[in-house]
Order: sequence, then structure tokens, then C-alpha cells
Amino acid sequence: IENALPLHGNAVLLELMLRNLLDNAVRYSPENSRVSLTLNRDGICVCDEGPGIAPEHMMRICERFYRPAGQTQQGSGLGLSIVESIAALHGLRLDLKNRPEGGLCAGLEKAV
Repeated sequence: IENALPLHGNAVLLELMLRNLLDNAVRYSPENSRVSLTLNRDGICVCDEGPGIAPEHMMRICERFYRPAGQTQQGSGLGLSIVESIAALHGLRLDLKNRPEGGLCAGLEKAV
């Protein structure tokens, strides 16, 4: 889509940002569930059918090395921190929202 955000940027960093979002969505979703990537002129969104993020962890989930207690998935706690940093470098903002039906949507939109 020619108008999808961002219009210009570092291709390697943007690929890493999207790969981290997609990897998290797949990693934290149940087997045989759906992960969607939506691109449009207003932003980019990755949604999954996983458990989402508990409200008490939402404020810290993008901190480097932060991993909520009880995590069973492998990882270092850097993925969302990397996504947030790359997004900021490209004039974007990361917005994480739990879906009412379950799962998480990670949206990237122009920073205001």
C-alpha cells in the first residue's frame, strides 16, 4: 500500500520492528490461532488471539528487559523496547491495546 506508514525510513530497522511485533504475536498466541497484519494510510497494526497483557504490566511492558512473572516463553524482554525505539526514530508511536474478545493489538501510528 503506497500510503502505509511510515512513508520513508531505514528499511532494515523497519523490518526488525515489524518482525518483532509479528514474532511476539505468534509466540504468545495459542497454536492454530490467527495473527493479522493490517497496513493502511493511518498506521500499521498487528493483532493476535493470545492472552494480551495484564493491566498491571501494561505500563512497564516496553521497558528494556522487563518480563512479567510467570512467563513461559523464551525471550529477553527487549522486543517491545526495540519496537518502541525504532518507531520513535521514524516519527511513529507504539500503542498496545488488549482486545475485548481476547488478544492484543499493537498499533503504530504517527506520533503527535
